[in-house]
Amino acid sequence: MLIIRGANFYAEDIESAVLATQPPGMITGIAAISIADPDLGTDVLYLFIELPSKAFLIPETEVNAVLSRAFGLRAKEVISLRSRTLPRTSSGKIIRRTAKDLYLNGKLDRFRFDRT
Repeated sequence: MLIIRGANFYAEDIESAVLATQPPGMITGIAAISIADPDLGTDVLYLFIELPSKAFLIPETEVNAVLSRAFGLRAKEVISLRSRTLPRTSSGKIIRRTAKDLYLNGKLDRFRFDRT
């Protein structure tokens, strides 16, 4: 459960809404998390999206349009990652808490526009 601006949201609902807008196989993993924003005094939404290559990058404006229509939300940041970057359990489920910790410590392998 994510609490953003005092409202409750299920991470799975947010993730499913974004997944539903893309062709099958385009997104190889997704995680919605909240991180405290001291300037706003509340948690804000971050989305981690795994993609098979940079060719599949999804514009942040497109993701936020989906979030706005479905939930009245926008992501503070949409982080594009290489496939299989997000930590998973032995059964393949994404471990959101560990993903959040990796992000906060600068340890996620984001797609960079200066690399292939």
